[in-house]
Amino acid sequence: MRFKPSASDHVRRMPTKPNQAPIYRSVPPLLKSLRNRSGFTQRELAERIGRTQWWVYRVETGSRRCDVAEFVLYCEGCSVDPKHAITELRQQIGSSIKIKLPRRRGSAGG
Repeated sequence: MRFKPSASDHVRRMPTKPNQAPIYRSVPPLLKSLRNRSGFTQRELAERIGRTQWWVYRVETGSRRCDVAEFVLYCEGCSVDPKHAITELRQQIGSSIKIKLPRRRGSAGG
């Protein structure tokens, strides 16, 4: 007899979508804040960066993930230096980033 998973089993096992991962949750509010501080509407920003208002809305609400190139484009469209936006993002994320570095091996001299 084959095992047939129930609907609740399926839901429990589903991986988190990348744009819902805890590390990414700070990005959409930051993007919206950058645009608001720059004084642009979603439509105005969309025209400046060659995207649609719907694209800007989806990125700001987290329903669409923004890659690095799009992040830079978005920042420049808001007249914000992407380096400053990254610094602000790092401050918002704070110590929630945990990076495991590989252990160093002995000296290279052999």
